Amino acid sequence: MNEKSDLLKSLRIERGPAGAQADGAGLGGLVVVGALALVIGAALAWFLKPASPAPAPAPTQTAAQATGRPAASGGLVASGYVVARRKATVAAEVTGRLTEVRIEEGQQVRRGEVL
Repeated sequence: MNEKSDLLKSLRIERGPAGAQADGAGLGGLVVVGALALVIGAALAWFLKPASPAPAPAPTQTAAQATGRPAASGGLVASGYVVARRKATVAAEVTGRLTEVRIEEGQQVRRGEVL
């Protein structure tokens, strides 16, 4: 029976003092906290970095300056389209019948002007 008792004792796991296990876990936790702090710091640095300065505007010149001869029509001929930055809705304050339209599409108007 003594042999069985010795065999059972050999299977026992020796545990160290309670503080030894906590120190090992504390070191792993410290590494995790440090890595997390580095990731957060890098993310903050990325988002808070100053914006790069805007490029300088390109110099402009007329067709006569570019070619050294006068422009044929006095202006630049180009094709394309224009898109409005803002959109405004115009509505009447009272109901009634429209008898005259005094503006054209795209024309600039001021507040109080009769349309």
